[in-house]
Amino acid sequence: CLNYKPAKLLELKTYLPLLDEDQRIAVHLRFWENLSIQEISNFMNISWDLANEIIEDSILELKNHFNQEAQ
Repeated sequence: CLNYKPAKLLELKTYLPLLDEDQRIAVHLRFWENLSIQEISNFMNISWDLANEIIEDSILELKNHFNQEAQ
């Protein structure tokens, strides 16, 4: 998962508003509520594949924002 120090996690949270609503919900459920992909798909009423895709895309987007800031 995300292996950042607490200060970096706080910084990472500043990028969450840049995600769309479904991405923010999925990331919150996965990493702050520790829900499984299946639980997220049930909660959001979407397929497992779509829930997984949303989370993967969100992580890539967050990493890109984080890495741009680090440069």
